[in-house]
Amino acid sequence: MLESGFVGVKIYPPMGFRPRCNEELHGPEGARLDEALNRLYAFCVEHDVPLTAHCTEQGAQAAPTRGRNSHPRFWELVLADYPDLRLNLGHFGGAWELVRDDFDASWTADIIRLMEGHEHVYSDVGYHRIWPTPARPEGKTEKTRNAWFARMDRLYEEHPRLARRLMYGSDWHMTVATEQVREYFGSFREAWLARYGAEATADFMGGNALRFLGLGPDGGGNRGRLTSFYARLGLAEPAWFRTARP
Repeated sequence: MLESGFVGVKIYPPMGFRPRCNEELHGPEGARLDEALNRLYAFCVEHDVPLTAHCTEQGAQAAPTRGRNSHPRFWELVLADYPDLRLNLGHFGGAWELVRDDFDASWTADIIRLMEGHEHVYSDVGYHRIWPTPARPEGKTEKTRNAWFARMDRLYEEHPRLARRLMYGSDWHMTVATEQVREYFGSFREAWLARYGAEATADFMGGNALRFLGLGPDGGGNRGRLTSFYARLGLAEPAWFRTARP
């Protein structure tokens, strides 16, 4: 893995496990699962390997309520033992969490608290259904989108760190299914430019992802591994190796 061009690991807790506390779910088997996950976390920290985890109650689940396995509170326990883990909590809790009236009790608020306390915790907005699709026309999305951006405006103002930690995400197989790939990308880019400016947009649309993955000019385990990988295969390094902003 470390020499083959891979850049990270993804796990999907709704398939039947938690990031921590699996003994509560599965008894002795769960304890062994926790041990295996701890080995994964230790490996990721030792080698500076980024880890992405599904972190919304929505999405595919092995059984009803298994979406709760993804809750940020389990990652708080993991980060207590592995504070240097390079972690992306995918989906930012989900679009509906962002517009809850009791936002302080939301998954999104918990994710932000983890970002505030840990240098390498990130999140992304794939697949936030705030743009029109053939199945959800403008009339069904405009109200949610306005509330979503009203909350995001407040979060960017109240939590400056978020601008360097939140990443664009498409969850590409979902946008492919709705035939909205180009529209989804363009809508987010145009909205970020209009609301937050060019620098914040560059970070959101790519710069933060490079930092999360350890591929920016300020280095990271992946930067060195990919440099060696390209050299070993006689390939030129990609242009963004030279142009990415620290």
